[in-house]
Amino acid sequence: MTFGLGNSLAQEADPSAPARAVSGLGRFEKTLGGEREIRDRVDTFFKNIENNKTKEAFATLMKGSPLGENTESVDKLVAETQDIVKTYGAIRAHELIRISRLGSRIIRFTYFSYSDNYPLKWEIYCFLGKSGWQILDFSVNNKFTELFDGEKAK
Repeated sequence: MTFGLGNSLAQEADPSAPARAVSGLGRFEKTLGGEREIRDRVDTFFKNIENNKTKEAFATLMKGSPLGENTESVDKLVAETQDIVKTYGAIRAHELIRISRLGSRIIRFTYFSYSDNYPLKWEIYCFLGKSGWQILDFSVNNKFTELFDGEKAK
């Protein structure tokens, strides 16, 4: 089962690596140092889902993003996420697994959510644009075996 807003590619990066120096980005430079704002927003998203506040979760996540302005798409994501919870069980916890960067302003966060019945892999693609961090793409699925080193998804 895969839900998403589109296809995205990203390069893998070590989430514990020190922030690289960025020159010539002006107002972007400080935000790129830690990505704290967008990471906090994504964490709030998961906490809201864990507390059965799916609509609020997406309102927070999509804040400032062009995708968030399309209420029909957001309503569809809310409904699909509520269906996921019904299928796999209530989400009890979440964990950041990987941060990947493509260039200096695009980040993919890969999370696992844990329910009573099954883990799910969530990928959230973010872009640092003129208005700050925005969500470019979002997907959730139960295909995580490819994350194991040296093994292929079956």
